[in-house]
Amino acid sequence: MRTRLIDVLLATLLLAASSLACAADDDKDADASADKDAKSAKKDEKPIPPERTLVSHGSADISERTIHYTATAGSLLIRDDKENKPNASVF
Repeated sequence: MRTRLIDVLLATLLLAASSLACAADDDKDADASADKDAKSAKKDEKPIPPERTLVSHGSADISERTIHYTATAGSLLIRDDKENKPNASVF
């Protein structure tokens, strides 16, 4: 009878210890997944391109006439009104 009581107590202690260990592992897994989500969110973020303008000059000969031109191309950042953070870049 006494050995059976000791066996029951040992089994109870083992179950309690294993449930605490599992709970600690779950907390670590939750922290690890939160860190992983934060890292993947940073990885998905693309760097903000600088606003810049490129200008080129040229000429074309059309029907014995020379036409001189200037072409301007550039990127423009579209910003959020409230936070003034860039939302998009248009070229």
